[in-house]
Amino acid sequence: MADKSKPVRLSDADQLREKVQELNAFYKAGNLSLLVGAGVSKGSGLPGWSDLNLSLLEGYLRSRPDAQRYSASGIKQLAQDLYAALGRDATADFASEDQTAFLGLLRESLYGGRAVETFPVRSIQRQIAAMAIGLKDDGFRTEDPFVYTTNFDPLIEMAIERAVTGTGRSSDRWRDYRLPLAKSQRKKSPGLLGVQHLHGWVDPPGTGGGRPSVGGTLVITETHYMELLRQQSAEPNRQAEDLLGGERAILIVGMSLLDPNIRRLLYRRRVDRLRTGGDDVYLVLREKDTALDRHLVEYWNSWKITALIVDEFDEIPFLLRNVQWGDMEHSPWISRSVEWLDDQLGDSEVFSDEWQRKACWILRELVDYIYTYFGLPYEETVNTALYLPIDQPEDGPAVIRQVANSRELRWGRDARRFAESRTLIVDFDHEQGMAGRSFLLGYATGVVNDGEGINLRFTDDMLKAWQYGDSPRDWRSILTVPVLDSKMWLPVAVISLTSNLPTPFWERFSPATEDERAKLRASMRRAAKRIISTDLEVPLELFEGELGEEDETHEA
Repeated sequence: MADKSKPVRLSDADQLREKVQELNAFYKAGNLSLLVGAGVSKGSGLPGWSDLNLSLLEGYLRSRPDAQRYSASGIKQLAQDLYAALGRDATADFASEDQTAFLGLLRESLYGGRAVETFPVRSIQRQIAAMAIGLKDDGFRTEDPFVYTTNFDPLIEMAIERAVTGTGRSSDRWRDYRLPLAKSQRKKSPGLLGVQHLHGWVDPPGTGGGRPSVGGTLVITETHYMELLRQQSAEPNRQAEDLLGGERAILIVGMSLLDPNIRRLLYRRRVDRLRTGGDDVYLVLREKDTALDRHLVEYWNSWKITALIVDEFDEIPFLLRNVQWGDMEHSPWISRSVEWLDDQLGDSEVFSDEWQRKACWILRELVDYIYTYFGLPYEETVNTALYLPIDQPEDGPAVIRQVANSRELRWGRDARRFAESRTLIVDFDHEQGMAGRSFLLGYATGVVNDGEGINLRFTDDMLKAWQYGDSPRDWRSILTVPVLDSKMWLPVAVISLTSNLPTPFWERFSPATEDERAKLRASMRRAAKRIISTDLEVPLELFEGELGEEDETHEA
């Protein structure tokens, strides 16, 4: 048994396996609930609590009759000073003197006037949705919400709706998965698939027609928290106590635990032993620095909370996927990825001449697009390749194979033989190469200038085949981008981009042009999805369009 006083890091394979096994056992028993905080929504462009409260205060100060006395920068500075003096929750109270105006200001501060469909649903929301749907489909649990949140936005509901309907865009049906239900909704509760908003919800602008813009019991100001302390029977208290005082284990994601109501109930759980059984509360934290992490872990351990440390926010969906599926050694989810891929391919044979022609043509068109759109210098040579989880060995590790690339068009047996020589293991702690690592983790990875990891876990025979065999390696840098899809939100492909330069063009994007990196990844994913589709006719506009749910990463 791992020492709870030490952080469990995703980089520590043995510790991670142990904790994933614990959490998966709770999940399969229908005995795990997820508590989601603002960090999960920040990657979609919504503000964290500090930014939200500052925005509320700035909006309030701008609306006052004496606002003309201050410049824009003066109001911003005054808001920051008041925030420092009053504290987070009192700041919101300060701005809520006029309740009608406050609700409009809250909506504006939260959504910035944007329609709901403009907020991208990211991998983390899709993975949370997959966990809820998996519980229902596999019969592990049939009632009570799996997801609880202190957030006001509907992004997780949108992810659930997309997964249930199999569409890439949300309709207004996501409201059916939001709890508490609006009074105008006379439908049966969504039960397990419902997202329980502990502190109420706020509709984005322009949604719901005549439906209410705020639902549940709104909790954001210091007065709200004081009322919860005074009225133990208040609905938010009963909902939170159902979660924190029940018999289920709790996994907390995207939350700093600064919320006073959540901390109060965690304290009661710790002191009063509200729950029978063990103290199974897990908190996912992003690594900051070693000393700080150690003290945070010690502090939360005193609350009987186990800290799980991730290096990057993008690792959280990987962690949640393994909590859902368990058995990290053998990637049990790979069979579902293959099933989805088979459905997409239909009657198409990957190693047929027709399919290979289509794949190579699209990959070459992608290269041409990259040269033109991103303005590559003449001395830079780039190529692309597609990896799919096909022809899984009956008794062996899960693998992906390079089925096509932009360098050379292959036919029939030659294409199959080449794919067999470009095979990468994707099982946890055994993954090979950057493409194998991207497929396993579910996010983009890369190496520049022949750096560490470029030949991750390659055997001597693999090194010979890749460096000196058929189509030898002629590049120094690589970017690998996974494609995730299906109702269970699983890795289904990887597309790679290589460059002969030690500093490839994608590493030369400045902070001011960070969107270019997202556009590059988006164009690569679109190319991969067009190849996978059953349509052998290639559209003229392959790589353009709006950024999708996987097309940006989030630094939290």
